[in-house]
Amino acid sequence: MKKNEFDVPVDWGKLSSHKPSIHSKSDKQIYWAKIRMASKKKKFNLDEEMQEKDEDEAHDN
Repeated sequence: MKKNEFDVPVDWGKLSSHKPSIHSKSDKQIYWAKIRMASKKKKFNLDEEMQEKDEDEAHDN
């Protein structure tokens, strides 16, 4: 079973911890990169939907 790319890892608290840890740095960078990617995609999709809605309302008037 393939894990969803944007699933929040169970130990996200450890990943976002400020305490330096030998293993966590790359995990943290990957984690935040995925979060940013996901939010950019969501924002992009929302923007497109909003534009379509505005166009539909303009046609109705």
